[in-house]
Amino acid sequence: MKWNVGSSYPVIRDDDVLNIPIPILDKKTQQQIADLVQSSFALRRESERLLETAKRAVEVAIEVGEEKAINVLS
Repeated sequence: MKWNVGSSYPVIRDDDVLNIPIPILDKKTQQQIADLVQSSFALRRESERLLETAKRAVEVAIEVGEEKAINVLS
């Protein structure tokens, strides 16, 4: 299948969209995917929190000293 391409941007016809195969997954697989997505969101939030904590600790270490920065990490 070749996509219809316009001069400045690609154009996808309605028929092309209607003919895209959509897999039907069993409930167990759907739940596994949902669990992994939720876990990835939780891990991303945790990594953002840890990054902010580390940035704050570096700022404190520069401004006040390492001992105070260590307290920020606790």
